[in-house]
Amino acid sequence: MSRAVFLRVMSVLLCAAGAFVSYKLLALHVTGSSGSAWFEAVCKPGESGAGPDCAAVLASPHSYFPPKRPDEAPGTPHVPVAFLGLIYFAALGVWLAGVGRPSYRRRWFHLLPLAWILCGLMFSFRFTYVMFTVLDEWCPWCLLTHVLNLVIAVFVIALWPRALRRGQAEFAEDAVDEGVAHAAPRPAVHDSYPSWTRLLTTIGVVVVVLYGAYGQSGLLAVRKSNATLHQCLAAVSRIKGDTAKLVRNWQLAEKHEIPVRADDPVRTSSSADQNHIPVEIVIFSDFKCPSCRRVASILENEIKPLFGGQVRIVFKHYPLDRECNPRVSRTMHTEACAAARMAEAARLEGGNNAFWKVHDLFFDPNREPGGTKPSNVEKIAETLNIDADRLRKAVDSQEVTRRILDDITVARACDVVGTPAIYVSGKRVDPLAVTEIAFWRRLAKLLRKEAQKP
Repeated sequence: MSRAVFLRVMSVLLCAAGAFVSYKLLALHVTGSSGSAWFEAVCKPGESGAGPDCAAVLASPHSYFPPKRPDEAPGTPHVPVAFLGLIYFAALGVWLAGVGRPSYRRRWFHLLPLAWILCGLMFSFRFTYVMFTVLDEWCPWCLLTHVLNLVIAVFVIALWPRALRRGQAEFAEDAVDEGVAHAAPRPAVHDSYPSWTRLLTTIGVVVVVLYGAYGQSGLLAVRKSNATLHQCLAAVSRIKGDTAKLVRNWQLAEKHEIPVRADDPVRTSSSADQNHIPVEIVIFSDFKCPSCRRVASILENEIKPLFGGQVRIVFKHYPLDRECNPRVSRTMHTEACAAARMAEAARLEGGNNAFWKVHDLFFDPNREPGGTKPSNVEKIAETLNIDADRLRKAVDSQEVTRRILDDITVARACDVVGTPAIYVSGKRVDPLAVTEIAFWRRLAKLLRKEAQKP
């Protein structure tokens, strides 16, 4: 084996090793696990906390390019350094395997890997300096990639094509590539290596490898997202199942003095004692919100009976629609403001009962999502037995607009940012507990016990 072939083979093997280590570091960075216990054991700190710590290095702001800054704007793009290493070694290895050492006549081809390596060396020196001067921990595998990069750079520089002296012969590159161990020497007539076909093929393979590396990093990100999603769902299930903790959270929540106007939409049970209703539930809702629709049904059919009728529900508007709610950054539910205006217009013209008829019409679970269109004034007026022109005039009135804005102002004081937001006796119910009947059963028992105290 000639010296040039040896350097070329060793460079390709070292590139493969660098790509492998970079991939493992990328997996450790993105998913929190490299998938190999032996890999993580090399850079895991001891029981005393001393020693290398790859996870700490990969968690630092300098493990991204560009490095993360505490004062940067949200959404600033950053690329893991391990991903750059994977691309770097993979592309360089494919080039050296496909092109290798060009002939002296086409020696300018060799400037491409040399420029690539020069950029890599600058990054290696910078990251090594940061690891040993800025960070408190160091990463053996990261250091190994930088050492591999330096050795590869020496080999590639040594592969620079040299002019042949008179009478000197060289082995044909095509014979070496075909695996001929002892090709007969001949004059250096093969002076146009590599061919354009081979060069373009190598470039195409490099592109495919880079695309594959990018896709693989995407798969790692998806795997991390799925793992995070499963962890979040498991945590949510644990929290929702701990009704005692949810009730404690409600007890410890800040109490808000929510103003209730004399003509606010209020719903009570027919069996309720109007002179003594100990429990007041205030709900900030949106008529176009699917979750609000579900909660409205649960609240009426399952939660109210738990309190034995001794509860009243107060409705407050908080449409997630920029048309009438300046507190939301974007419209989540179109026509939410129109529905709120229609319900308030019905209350203005027909009183409390008319409001709740429109409420039930919009939230009817037997209708298609979104319920009756708020623009269908004639149908709603017919249902309420109200003159359609009067209802239409009320919808566009300043009084209706002012009422909705007043509710939005109250919601702001109560730190409402989404719907449905439910407050029992002025204290916010954890969003995870809103649809948990076990929580409401426990809360009703607690409130009944407190109501019996002198």
